[in-house]
Amino acid sequence: MASVLPQSAPPSALTGYPMDARGDIFAGAAADVAAKWHRVADALLALGDGQLDQADARLARELEDLGTTFRPAGDKDERAWPLGPMPLLIGTAEWEALSRGLVQRASLLESVIADIYGEQQLVADGHLPAAVITGSPHFARKMQGVAPVKGRYLHVCAVDLARGPDGEWRVLADRLRLPTGIGYALENRLAISRTTGTLLSDINARRLAEFFLALRNG
Repeated sequence: MASVLPQSAPPSALTGYPMDARGDIFAGAAADVAAKWHRVADALLALGDGQLDQADARLARELEDLGTTFRPAGDKDERAWPLGPMPLLIGTAEWEALSRGLVQRASLLESVIADIYGEQQLVADGHLPAAVITGSPHFARKMQGVAPVKGRYLHVCAVDLARGPDGEWRVLADRLRLPTGIGYALENRLAISRTTGTLLSDINARRLAEFFLALRNG
């Protein structure tokens, strides 16, 4: 697929963006990361002949072709999966710091789960009320004392993230039971790649293949 990046026109799609916005991920981006924001925005405008809504429509058609939908709890009908053409760009340095924190959080959650299904020292020491465990519909009492597969209880860990006005990342929710988001992440990447050609590789976006290979071999 041919690149959609403009070859000669200077970045202009984000001209007039309010650069004094507090905690804004673009306004506060390092120069090299901000340059990629400009490149992506200009490429999307070029893709839609100067109209971002055309790029949005093309992406919506790709999602429809992929059959990507979702159904909220309690609803009978499927809904179109909402995805905008402009990706959220996080620089390597910021992502590595965020990644270290998430790995640390996942390790802590693994330790807590291991204790719940093991010696329950957290309960004995008064750090975790026993009622929180025994009153949970997700607590599998018959699994207490059973060694987990490959020595780990957690095999997939996902989080809902938000960036606060001070620029700090915050975890809104941990999702450990159902890895449905993995499939949506892959569908998102496929839809954007089909819509924008080599755009993601042109800006050296991190590929998902390494994660899925580790998941398959895990």
